[in-house]
Amino acid sequence: MTAMTAMRRQAAIEAALSPVQRAALAELCNLFAIPLDRWIAVGPLRQVFETAAAVRLAEELRINEGAAAEDARARAALRLEVSPDTIKTRLNRWPYAAVTGFQIEPNDRRRAT
Repeated sequence: MTAMTAMRRQAAIEAALSPVQRAALAELCNLFAIPLDRWIAVGPLRQVFETAAAVRLAEELRINEGAAAEDARARAALRLEVSPDTIKTRLNRWPYAAVTGFQIEPNDRRRAT
């Protein structure tokens, strides 16, 4: 990802977050000594906050434009320059991992807790 693309994506993600979500992002950056203008370079933060932004933006599209949930999610992802399949996969895998304890990180050899 080029620096310009990262800046554009970061701005779009931040704009789609709620004030509370932006505050949480700022707090995490502060906690981990990550410059607030560079958080997108940190994979776990990027994944969580781009997914949160996509969910929030999809809900706005669904309510304001009457878009079907799946279409709204795909359009939201594209506006954030994220693959719709990536967002869909996260929204399926993360709750599954939380319920089952199944480890989803690819570099962790331990598969279940």
